[in-house]
Amino acid sequence: MNRLQKIYNYAEPNMSLVVIMGGAGFPLYYWVWEYLFPQAYENLGLRLLCTASVFVMAFRNHYSNRIKKFLPVYYLFAMGLCLPYFFFFMMLMNGWSDVWVLSFMSSIFIHILLVHDTRMMFLQAFVCLVLASLTATTFKGQS
Repeated sequence: MNRLQKIYNYAEPNMSLVVIMGGAGFPLYYWVWEYLFPQAYENLGLRLLCTASVFVMAFRNHYSNRIKKFLPVYYLFAMGLCLPYFFFFMMLMNGWSDVWVLSFMSSIFIHILLVHDTRMMFLQAFVCLVLASLTATTFKGQS
């Protein structure tokens, strides 16, 4: 069994919880950080993209076998987007505020639990942090 399949099989028993928490958490926390405790920067579009990416996994048992074989790769993409990329990007855009530093640290722990393979987790985190940095630099350059 290849490495991606092992990661996916390890995460699969908790996938429904990941879908619920990610699907509800991203929009809910938009409201929290936009209206209850306003932050310097908030991004509803990125939050909705993360929500949609985890909802794809909600229907994992209903996909054809042809599509199911791509779920391990998709799972890693979605976890990379929703955890290291999203939280690092938001931390950068909010000027390393305490709330976002702590949120990013929490996302690292969740990332470790959901992508338990050390080499894959480090590789994924590195790529996502570089992409988030480039995206943040681009966004900050436009303002």
